[in-house]
Amino acid sequence: MRQIWKSWPVWLGTLFLLAVIAVNGRPSVFTDTDDYYDQGRTVVRDIIGNWNPPVALTDPDEIEAAAERRTDERFALTSMGARSAYYGVFLYAGAALGSLWLVAAIQGLLAMWPAWRLSRAIAPLAKPWTFIPVSLLVAAGTSLPLFAGFAMPDVFAGVAILCGVLLLIYRHTMSRRAQIFNWCLLSLSLSFHGSHTMTALGLAVIGGGLMVWLKADRRETFVRASLIMAAVITGFAANALYAQSVKAKWGEELRRPPFLIARVLADGPGRTYLRDACNSGTPYVLCRFRHQALDDSDKILWSGTAGIGLFNRLAYEDRVALGKEEFRFAINSVLHDPLGQVTASMQNWWWQLNLIYVEDPLRNPYVFLNDPYWGDTNLPLLIPDAAKCKADRAACRSRLRMDPLRAWHTTIFVLAGAFLLWRLVRGEVAQAFRRKQMVFDQDAIRAMAAIGLLVAGYVINAAVCGVLSGPFPRYQARVAWIIPLAAAVVAQRLAKETPGQSGYALWAWGVTLFDQGLRLARRVPLFAKILDLLDPAFMRFCVVGGVGFVVDGGVLYGLVGLAHLDHITARFCSFLVAVIATWTLNRLWTFKAQAGRNHAKEAGLYFLVQGTGGAINIAAYSASIALVPSLEHWLVIPLAIGTAAGLMINFLGSKHIAFRHVPPEATVHGR
Repeated sequence: MRQIWKSWPVWLGTLFLLAVIAVNGRPSVFTDTDDYYDQGRTVVRDIIGNWNPPVALTDPDEIEAAAERRTDERFALTSMGARSAYYGVFLYAGAALGSLWLVAAIQGLLAMWPAWRLSRAIAPLAKPWTFIPVSLLVAAGTSLPLFAGFAMPDVFAGVAILCGVLLLIYRHTMSRRAQIFNWCLLSLSLSFHGSHTMTALGLAVIGGGLMVWLKADRRETFVRASLIMAAVITGFAANALYAQSVKAKWGEELRRPPFLIARVLADGPGRTYLRDACNSGTPYVLCRFRHQALDDSDKILWSGTAGIGLFNRLAYEDRVALGKEEFRFAINSVLHDPLGQVTASMQNWWWQLNLIYVEDPLRNPYVFLNDPYWGDTNLPLLIPDAAKCKADRAACRSRLRMDPLRAWHTTIFVLAGAFLLWRLVRGEVAQAFRRKQMVFDQDAIRAMAAIGLLVAGYVINAAVCGVLSGPFPRYQARVAWIIPLAAAVVAQRLAKETPGQSGYALWAWGVTLFDQGLRLARRVPLFAKILDLLDPAFMRFCVVGGVGFVVDGGVLYGLVGLAHLDHITARFCSFLVAVIATWTLNRLWTFKAQAGRNHAKEAGLYFLVQGTGGAINIAAYSASIALVPSLEHWLVIPLAIGTAAGLMINFLGSKHIAFRHVPPEATVHGR
């Protein structure tokens, strides 16, 4: 009980995640949610709950119905190997004991626990309450809450990475009980999806190599890497045990869709090899479909449309035959055009790295409930308020919109990455690297090794998903939250170790970077002449204006896209926030030499000047939308027009009115 109380930040962080889910409307489902739920129900009812031999039927109608069910079950086994029965049991049990809200709460709690442990390990001197802003950032600025409320195993990809990093880098900081729980959570996450297992394997290899390079104790390195490998083996063994249980119960093999065939076909080399192989008489089931486009892996696997789909249109025997020839076809395709496949795989990897926006968790349940097929599955049993959602398209759609969320999450992600890079090149790690004293036993080195492994996990996940399944936003958005989490935890550590200095150091670095940029620009004669014509204060003012533009745009998109304010009201609010930000920066940097001590008077004059320029700004903004109504969907364009219109008024007024300070000596001489 005491340990539960000491972990109160975890519970509070979970509530933050649930609050975002509630703001969005409800936990969400996907088409595969039905498969997981059905599989979990089958395990609980048929495999665990009933090992009795089947009762002999005598009624002809019952025999016919049983035969139809048998055919359906047999057909379903050709694709259920790609779904984890263990996540299915978790989903079925959570929905049976409560609802999808209970599933979301548990998923959020299991994600926040390793985040909390990482915070305590990297920033051990920080007070527990300092995890509150960390969890707030993760809840409000990342994709985690939406995936915690997504009835799919996706959230456990990030959980597996966090647990793996904790075991590799910070095993010594955890109690034995915490280590056991962390290892069990890692094993559970790996059993939920095969892609998690491959990511963990990559982490074990990279983490072990990193510890050897940093001169960590060899025995301890072996133990920690072995723990990850043991979790991997446990995940494999668990899924193999389920496959054997299915075979013992129904006498059929548990199979998976031919993902590798779909991938090499969609990438191109598979289509070339298919045409050549079929023309030369090589017998493949695929030869019947060689005249189709076969350039989209999703359609190849799941479309039932003639001339487009492949796997979903095959009979049972053909599905089995296709599964048996999968590896042979995929390997021969790669050997037929190795350079083409490598190029396509690298492109998929790159695109997967950049696809971090939330899409599938925002789907409107109305679509599922009114679909002739999905409306007759388990989804209506799972979706909260299903009857209301089915009757009205607008009643249950996500309140959060994809485009504003995409801009917001991307901004947080980029800023987090920039902060981590800054800390790497300016902190103790860079100094230790220059002195050639990189040793694993140093706290700072361990912290940056953990951050490096989190980034490695993000990159490995992109490789696994992009290369094998193809680039889809959901696959990367499910782990993108670990990068802002890492940045927040590093900031938590930095704030405790250097109180009052970390912010100043970051500010000084930014100013130095600006000055270095000007010096580099002056090496180009044309740029040097242009810079000589410009007032240095004007250039600094423009940089501050750029920061204000980002603040203005971020608040504007948030209020319009998330709070659903009209664009005029939202613009006034965002403008006010931007003015406060730019006054602070202009006072500290642009007009530092002119700034006076009377902050209230100076702020009042600045607001007056900005109000004048803002009136011109907002007038131009509103006029642009009035003249071209379609710009309501591209608010950044009228925002830029308004900013440019008020720029000169704001600069001249700021320089000669708001920050016009008369030194005391001048006043004395004036008398």
